[in-house]
Amino acid sequence: MPATTTTFDAVLKDWFLGKVRDTLNEKVTMFDIANAASERVGGRRLVYPVHVGRNFGVGTRSERGTLPTAQNEVYVTATVSPKYWYGRIEVSAQAMKQSQGDRAAFAEAMSEEMDRMTRNSRKYFNRMLYFGSRGDLSTVASNQSSVNTTTVNVTSSTVNVGSPLRFIQAGMILDGLSASGAATETSSVSTDFTSATVVSATVGASGSSTITFSATVTVVSGTIMTLTGCAFNDFNGVNDGIDSSGTYSGVSRDAYSNKSWRANILENSGTNRPLTLNLLQQAWDAASEASGEDDTTTHLISHYSVRREYLDLLTPDVRFTAQTLKGGHKVLDFNGAEFRFEVDAPFNTVFGINAPSWHLYKISDFEWADEDGSVLSRVSNIDSFEGFMRMFGNFGTDAPNKNFRITDIQATL
Repeated sequence: MPATTTTFDAVLKDWFLGKVRDTLNEKVTMFDIANAASERVGGRRLVYPVHVGRNFGVGTRSERGTLPTAQNEVYVTATVSPKYWYGRIEVSAQAMKQSQGDRAAFAEAMSEEMDRMTRNSRKYFNRMLYFGSRGDLSTVASNQSSVNTTTVNVTSSTVNVGSPLRFIQAGMILDGLSASGAATETSSVSTDFTSATVVSATVGASGSSTITFSATVTVVSGTIMTLTGCAFNDFNGVNDGIDSSGTYSGVSRDAYSNKSWRANILENSGTNRPLTLNLLQQAWDAASEASGEDDTTTHLISHYSVRREYLDLLTPDVRFTAQTLKGGHKVLDFNGAEFRFEVDAPFNTVFGINAPSWHLYKISDFEWADEDGSVLSRVSNIDSFEGFMRMFGNFGTDAPNKNFRITDIQATL
């Protein structure tokens, strides 16, 4: 009998090909823009005055007429409260010891976990800096009939419109908010989400995409899903700042006297319409008119699906050129402002950003906690070690009227 790979199998070696391969999208455009405008702060909260109204004690009069009644400039106080982000790891002593050296493993367990957590923090922040403090990931669909089940039908939320599974990953532990998004988890809202982890997710038609959990969960249709513990604890996002109603940084946009605190919103009542150059110019002009700065928009940002719509519009014109970034990458522009695209951006939407008006306020930058002199701590009664990263601060704009948002853009995902 001749020797074959089957008979010689006990002698053959495996040939290992270097380092761990990356397959995850690590692009973080919004985070990079925010981080470039970061500043260190402290104290209980951030406070700054905002000029929102003029002194209208002016006017023309006839000869010897009564002078205008004296009035005053109008100011309001804006406040920004700090938020607290954490990322935690744990590695057993056995994994640490048995992964030491190139001959033992492709990467050392503790170094790999710490390096990946650093990258993960940037990616988590990138999503958060778009969608904001409520932390929407998905919503229990209205056609969900089973109250106690391991498989839940889901749809997209009012904040995170589009694919209901785009930010759902295996291993997540979720919380539930009431359909209004105004209440934290109560006995009437998906109380058992935190007893199970996400096992898998399956894309389907509207209302028929599903999330499968590791154990039975109690669900109520309309429940908004968030990452456990994060609802309303996430940093503020671009969606929060670029709005025209509600309260932002403690200042009511609904008050007519504060209308300069409103951003510029071009929407179409939930019905998608084609992207046009005229629509982009309308939004551009709205921000310019509101702010008094012709070139107030420094960046336009959207999802990749909108890029295809924009490329279809391009014509030989000085407004539409390709700029070269570091590393030789090309970026489109509109009216000289960079037009950037990435996977975490909201669907069917274009943001017009005035970068100097946005600030990533940092009480502490991303760091591994080491006040006791060590990044790692022993886990009680287990031969294992843990550590955690943190970042304290918040994100926001101090000039919403310099920014715009176009929603309801027709785009194929």
